[in-house]
Amino acid sequence: MTKKSEQENLQNVVFRMTPSEIDRVDKFAEKIGSTRSQCIRNLIIVGLEEAEIFEKFGLIRAGITVRDICGWMSEKVSRAISQEIDK
Repeated sequence: MTKKSEQENLQNVVFRMTPSEIDRVDKFAEKIGSTRSQCIRNLIIVGLEEAEIFEKFGLIRAGITVRDICGWMSEKVSRAISQEIDK
């Protein structure tokens, strides 16, 4: 929950969401008795805390490395398949 002193310093941040994403947020916010704004703020804070923990243990870097390797392998396979088709 945002402290009163922090609420006085809140700034607007603009980003885009699809109508279905907004609907999901609104339903969740209503379920927990919160505003849309507070719900999004809480979700972002929790997500950042989790990401910081992952980063601390090197899991973010590991995930990026795995993603890059998979992309590299996918490109290699696609090229091999293209070359076979061209034969």
